[in-house]
Amino acid sequence: ISWFVLVVIEVREFGKSIEMTGYPFAYLFSVGNVLDWTNYCLQFAGIVSWGRYVLDTMALEDSIQLHYEAYTDYMAVARLAQVTEEMGKMQTAIQKMETLVSIREWYSSFLCFSLLVTCLQTLKNLDFHPKFGLVTRTISGAAEDLLFFVLLYILVQLIYAVLAVLIFGRFSEAFSSFGTAFSTTQYVLLG
Repeated sequence: ISWFVLVVIEVREFGKSIEMTGYPFAYLFSVGNVLDWTNYCLQFAGIVSWGRYVLDTMALEDSIQLHYEAYTDYMAVARLAQVTEEMGKMQTAIQKMETLVSIREWYSSFLCFSLLVTCLQTLKNLDFHPKFGLVTRTISGAAEDLLFFVLLYILVQLIYAVLAVLIFGRFSEAFSSFGTAFSTTQYVLLG
């Protein structure tokens, strides 16, 4: 309910901005409004992924079995790998569980990024105070230098991740794909 109320407030604020200026750009180019809408979108995506996770979990509970008679004859010597229809059901259940794990990861990511954006919103909202606003004034004063640092940092990390995949990708699971290599290089940098 609070999410819906906040979205309605933002829509009204957007309308008032258009009334006052005659165009939407003043509202759209405000960093505070971008932060607000980013957080609302992340929260909505988290709600949707949580709902999907709950529904898929309930569907899995109804269809999963504790034991599957996957092989025709467990005592066979020559044709041990001859399977029954139960093998397909077991593979479907495993696929559903892997999907649940993926949905849970997305849900956690949405929540994590939403909390990070909430911290930025808090800093934005505390800017009015002389002492609390010190952080936001310092960041805004150094914004240009910070932007170039972040761009350079990401560029170097991307290069290291690509090189890690090319050099170590065949030997190490931590560098087997670009995403895992990028994460691993971040962990290596952080110690």
